[in-house]
Amino acid sequence: MNDHEPIDCTDPTCPPCLDHDRRESIVRLEMLLLDAEAANPDGAWVDDTLTVGALDVRNLLDLQRGA
Repeated sequence: MNDHEPIDCTDPTCPPCLDHDRRESIVRLEMLLLDAEAANPDGAWVDDTLTVGALDVRNLLDLQRGA
């Protein structure tokens, strides 16, 4: 059984924690995009109210490159 918890880990290079952070980034991005799309169903859903962290974008791109 794996008792490793990303919240308790202090190693910034820990592969399981980095993977967890990347997957959390995808969840945050998906939720932001779904909220923005639902608020503007006419398709013009990307505007100045949508803010995405650069780390989230980098994590998403890292996951895409690794797929």
